[in-house]
Amino acid sequence: MKKLFPLLAFILVGAGCYPAAAPAPEPSPTLTPPPAITMTADGKAVAGVEGSYCYGTTCVDKIAPPELVKESGLGFTTVSRGTATFTSSANMSSVSVNVQGVTGASIDSASADLKKDASGGFAYKVPASLPAGDYYLIASAQFESGGDGSFIFPIHLK
Repeated sequence: MKKLFPLLAFILVGAGCYPAAAPAPEPSPTLTPPPAITMTADGKAVAGVEGSYCYGTTCVDKIAPPELVKESGLGFTTVSRGTATFTSSANMSSVSVNVQGVTGASIDSASADLKKDASGGFAYKVPASLPAGDYYLIASAQFESGGDGSFIFPIHLK
């Protein structure tokens, strides 16, 4: 029995040191992205990538537009000088546009809200002073349901 006691003591102490089963991880909260903003120019859709947003109970801060577009694999869509129209499946109460060069420098900012047109979209007139080249059009929208979102559209202005 004397030889069995140290063995039993070791087993009991060792059992107390064994970690209990790890608790199940809590599920991560479901992200609620805003409705997509679409851009049409020259009668064709221009592909864009989702930017930063606060929608529902979720706020997401994304990386800078040049890196975000590069990471997404989107190319630049060639558009002519004229009007770009922004729409969404959700009602937008306001839209503003910021134009950035490929270096990320802000070139033109339509800080005043764009006007809603008859189709329910928001029209942005590309400034005549903007030279041909590659740009990011960043459309930021306020949604009537609450929240805001932005989409970045890489364009090549001809």
